[in-house]
Amino acid sequence: FRQILSDHIVFIETTQNIPSIICITIRSLSILARTDQLWWSRQHELVSLLLRLWRSNTFQQHSFLSSEHFDSFCTKELNNVLNLCLIYYQYQPERIRLLLELTRIYTCIEKLFYPKKFFHFIQDIIIKTYSLKWKRDALLSFISLRNDESYTLECKSLFFEYILLPSFTYEFENNKIQINN
Repeated sequence: FRQILSDHIVFIETTQNIPSIICITIRSLSILARTDQLWWSRQHELVSLLLRLWRSNTFQQHSFLSSEHFDSFCTKELNNVLNLCLIYYQYQPERIRLLLELTRIYTCIEKLFYPKKFFHFIQDIIIKTYSLKWKRDALLSFISLRNDESYTLECKSLFFEYILLPSFTYEFENNKIQINN
């Protein structure tokens, strides 16, 4: 099944106008990723597909614009997208733009429905365990995005507010020797 998904990326992407295909793809990827996280961490093309599907008008309209569609199924879709990206990101922390994509997902979802998993991941993993080098790289990536209009100002400000600012605050408060070097 993994190979079928990998071999049919183009087909899946060309059927973006069919919400059921998108939902089935997201559900299938979620099941596969939960059973084999290491396999999922190497599926760069599938993660790119997932993010393209996420940004597609069909998914956005299906999940957000029509209130009759926003039910527990759509909440699961949103959670699955987030969980898939988090699983992948945990194995690929150097892909800082993916973290920005996760922030973009956060800006699109009503806070009421947004799972706390991402917020806890930021607080417990990124802020407290990622190296100072990673945090500097994240800051440099953020600075390079200042003129990139594909990310909204709200998305950039949330990335700064929830990830960069607390990360450096934590470093200043807990690792004074390392920062001075």
